Amino acid sequence: KVQCQPKTKLLQLHMKARMEFASKYRFWCEEWHNVIFSDEKKFSLDGPDSCKRYWRNMRQGRRSCFKGGFGGGSVMVWAAFCYRGKSSMCYISTRMNAQMYVDLLDSELIEFGGNLYGDDWTFQHDNASIHAAQVTKSFFTERKIPVLDRPA
Repeated sequence: KVQCQPKTKLLQLHMKARMEFASKYRFWCEEWHNVIFSDEKKFSLDGPDSCKRYWRNMRQGRRSCFKGGFGGGSVMVWAAFCYRGKSSMCYISTRMNAQMYVDLLDSELIEFGGNLYGDDWTFQHDNASIHAAQVTKSFFTERKIPVLDRPA
């Protein structure tokens, strides 16, 4: 049996931060053309990690859904995209830590951004712990790459 995990509700401070972010960038149009976004994604090979739903004919019985318990493994990838294009998709072979993330950015993102924009681009990623780590922040500071402060 597959059950959905409850989602954490946004706290008032998260809502406030999101409104401030939206207000700050609400008049951006062309500026978004110079923003590079990136993220990692894990794909489970034995089915979805979270809620599983399906459409059914109400005149027919329910369908059973079983999640394999044999540990089908997973694949994790990283990629970036922007107005001018998309990066190569990078296979991540193990659980990523902040230093591995910085090494990936150094080998993939810097060339991608430089080829498309020279020095005139901004980066945005989410608030995952490896993105918020000091080594990651130092990486962007040392290379003088602006990072949008995205709220949780």
